[in-house]
Formats: sequence, structure tokens, C-alpha cells
Amino acid sequence: MGDNADLKTEASRVKETAPDAVVFTNYAHMDVGAKRLKELGVSVPFFAILLDDRSVQLADGALEGTVFVTFNSPTQEFINKFKKEYGRVPRVSADTSYDALNLLAEAIERAGNTDIAKVQAELSGIREWNGASGVFSLDQYGVAGKRPSFYRVENFKIVPFY
Repeated sequence: MGDNADLKTEASRVKETAPDAVVFTNYAHMDVGAKRLKELGVSVPFFAILLDDRSVQLADGALEGTVFVTFNSPTQEFINKFKKEYGRVPRVSADTSYDALNLLAEAIERAGNTDIAKVQAELSGIREWNGASGVFSLDQYGVAGKRPSFYRVENFKIVPFY
């Protein structure tokens, strides 16, 4: 879908292609896009890359049944602390952003300075991290690995999907 906030033209183009499914790859205006597609009678399965409660509510039911996968499920402890501090639940990527900053701080501390090569070497040496997004590991290149979690929108709520 494009940058046009009403997305009627884009939704019409999608419908014309008679898709087997629709995948929302851009988080912006997903709620509007889903509504426009439903208004046009597009009834194929919806999948999303990112999805949060706010988008689900704004879509007014148009995202019902949408399936998405994520690797960043915040721990309940992080959710509780975030709610206490900010008065609302964290949005998508708050936990992974928090983890990224803490991983970087840990690597800088281990390196004893901010030399890029030394910090990178320290990041590559962190094999397991228990953070706000749960426990995950880092490979020799510093790439985080975590088991994916599948979710589905049901009755205006995001629920685990098995």
C-alpha cells in the first residue's frame, strides 16, 4: 500500500489482482488498508509482519483473523515495569529496543571503552541474553536468534496461534 492515507486506489488495485492472500509488510496505515480491502469485499486471508493492539482497534474488525509471527514477545516483567512507568502497555519493538541498548551497554562495559572493533568483539562473545524480550542467543556474527511466536487476531485481541 502506498503513502496515500485513504488507500482507496491501492485497495482497488489489490482487489483487481484477485490475490490468494494479502500480506501487510508496512506497519503504517495497515488499519486503513485492511478496512478498504474489506469494504471492497476482499475476503482472502490476511497476514502481517508487525501488528499491535492499537492497529487492531483502529481497524474496526477488518484485521480479524490476521495471522502474524514475531520474535519479540516482551516478558511480563517488562510489560509491568513499562506500564508502571508510562501508564500504558509497550508498543511493538519497545522490548527489543530496550534489549539492544542494554546489549550495547554491556559490550561497551566489557570492552572497557567505545572502540568499535572491541565493542563488536564483545557483542559477538555474548552467547545468551535474558532481556525484556525474553531469552535469546547471539551467534558469532552478533545476530540474535529466538524462536518465533505466531499470533492471530480474534475478537479484537491478539492471541497465540498454534
